[in-house]
Amino acid sequence: MPGRAEVVDLSPFLQAAGDGVHWSLCEPGDLNVNLVRLGAERAMEEHVNDAVDVVVIVLGGSGALVVDGVGVPLATDVVAHVPKGAARSIRAGRQGLSYLTV
Repeated sequence: MPGRAEVVDLSPFLQAAGDGVHWSLCEPGDLNVNLVRLGAERAMEEHVNDAVDVVVIVLGGSGALVVDGVGVPLATDVVAHVPKGAARSIRAGRQGLSYLTV
């Protein structure tokens, strides 16, 4: 039996204060989607996801992604792929950072 489509307006979550996950896809299944917000100069510390690859989609702001010690800049409309098993961290720039992880 096919699932039901979920459509969400993320704009209220993009305005919310505080660091961390502000929204997650509710449907159970194989897809994990989170909206993460970091305030100015805040960071998601280094961690490893051994289960699946992760895609980071930047919705607003800027910052830096470090994957296995290699840093790359993040800005609005940038998409980054992080292979499973890689160590990653994200640091927001002066205006903060909002992004989806999939």
